[in-house]
Formats: sequence, structure tokens, C-alpha cells
Amino acid sequence: MERGRSATPAYRDSWRGTIKTRCVVSVLLVIAPYVVSGQAPEWQDRFAAGKEARQLANVATCATEMAAPVRAMPTGHLNRPLVQYHAARADTIAGRGQEGAAWLRQARDEDVDPLMISSAPHDLAFEEIRDQEGFREVMDLAAEMELKVRSFGGSAHLIQGAGANVVVQLGADGVLPVDMGYGPALPALRTA
Repeated sequence: MERGRSATPAYRDSWRGTIKTRCVVSVLLVIAPYVVSGQAPEWQDRFAAGKEARQLANVATCATEMAAPVRAMPTGHLNRPLVQYHAARADTIAGRGQEGAAWLRQARDEDVDPLMISSAPHDLAFEEIRDQEGFREVMDLAAEMELKVRSFGGSAHLIQGAGANVVVQLGADGVLPVDMGYGPALPALRTA
């Protein structure tokens, strides 16, 4: 193909078909074991029960049901950080703030992206425990997020680990950031 010419419509269509096929196969490989067995993993059922209890304002049941999936999931499971955060919220709303802070600490200790944890001070569910020592300790640890800076050459750099990839251009007039990530990451971004 000559430089500068676009691909033929037939080539583009076959490529799109290949991508669609791969997406469908990937989805089937992920859900097939659950369809064949007729059931979702236990953690999904318990998580759904916790959400239902929350909607019914049954805080004690919600806390119990939200804790169960975390215990059923292996460390490193893709959904574990989200489920841990919900368990922390549920325990805190149920009046068990120390347990809520412990779930956040566990998530942090498992190397979960600190931004998920650092959003807790802005979450009304944690309002009652914001001044408690265990909660403050976890928030201080989450604020120590580690960022990686890669140079693209010249004055362009990539900062990774702020909940987004932040590209910055350094110049005589200052720093021009593209996509600042999340608010809780700003102190770490300024030092990077």
C-alpha cells in the first residue's frame, strides 16, 4: 500500500469483523463457565444481596452481605477494590467505623490504586469517622501515592499513577497539564 493512502473499504470491514469476533469470543470465554454452571460466583450473589439491603435501609444486613464477597474473593481479583470500598461504607453506615477504616486499610495494603481510597473523605458515608485516628491514618497513607514520570523527550512528560495518565509540557511560562487525573492526586502531581 502506498504511503498516505488509506486502507480499502474491504480491508477495513474485514478488520472490523475480526475485532467484533474477538470481542464476542472474549466475552463468551469470561461468562461461559457461569452460564454452563447456571450460577454466578458466590461473591456476586452476596454483593447483590448487600445492595438490595442498602436500598431497603437495612444497614446491619447490608454490612454483613458486603463483607462476605470480600472474604470470598481472592486477593488481586479485578473487582475486589470496589467490593472492599462498599464493605467499608456499609460497616461505617452501620456504626462500625473502625471496621470500615479496616476495610480501607486492607485495600490500601493490597496495593489498590490509592485514589479509590482517597475519595473516602469526600464520601458522606464516612462523615462520622473522618476525625478518627484509624481513618486519618489510612487517608495519610493513601496520600503518599507513588507516581512514575517518563520523559517523551524534550519538555514533554507522562505522569502515571494519578488515576489517569497525565501528560505535561514544561515551558518558560510554566507547566501545561493534559488531564489532571483526580482531585486527591493533586498534591502528588505537584511534587512529581
